[in-house]
Amino acid sequence: MVGISPLNKANVLNINNDIILDNVIATDTNAIMYAFGYPTCIKDGIIENSNINNLLQNQYYSFFDKAASNDTIITYTHTNICEIRTLSQKLVSKRKAKEENLSNFKWKDIYSKYDYLKEESNNLSNIIISTIEQSPYFLYLEQLTSIEIINLENQLLLNASIDSNDATIIANALAYKINSILTNDMQYANVRGINIYTSNPKMLIGTNNNLIDFNTTCKFYKEYLNENLIGKVKDE
Repeated sequence: MVGISPLNKANVLNINNDIILDNVIATDTNAIMYAFGYPTCIKDGIIENSNINNLLQNQYYSFFDKAASNDTIITYTHTNICEIRTLSQKLVSKRKAKEENLSNFKWKDIYSKYDYLKEESNNLSNIIISTIEQSPYFLYLEQLTSIEIINLENQLLLNASIDSNDATIIANALAYKINSILTNDMQYANVRGINIYTSNPKMLIGTNNNLIDFNTTCKFYKEYLNENLIGKVKDE
């Protein structure tokens, strides 16, 4: 039975801290979007440029770059891919609504009305997904669907203020013995037993701000990765 480790609070780490990264780290979809998705949207005129987007892009891209230089593996799953596709649909639909000066709208209605938005969103999501698929330090994990995983997802939904996609990402990470997650979502701070990397200092409020002892944990993660990890690098 998969369970949550008995930490009382999540350890929340600021990604700007000068720490040596090692191990295996799962990622929430928003971190991927800030590093690779929104810059593409800005370049293609899908969203407007802003200081906050530039700041978060630099922070999360720098995190991935630093992780790669320290042989850290970043994992993602089918849920991340589905969220990237949904966010791409939403972004192109909101841009179309802005072009039409629509104030009250549902983005799904806009997306259904204009067929060419499907091609635009597919192109956008394919660029983002291709970027992480081709990266040597991103590892695709087969998403688990056992009753133990479902029970853990339900436990997470019951005990923490997260949505179902978040619960799936966290549950799969824990099932693979990965308890570190990169995110910009403050709701993750409510989850017991995971270490959080973030650029959002507000997430430190009310949490146990202790650094991971990487010298202790990295040996375990490397051995686990080499001997037991059942994920695989996704082929084209």
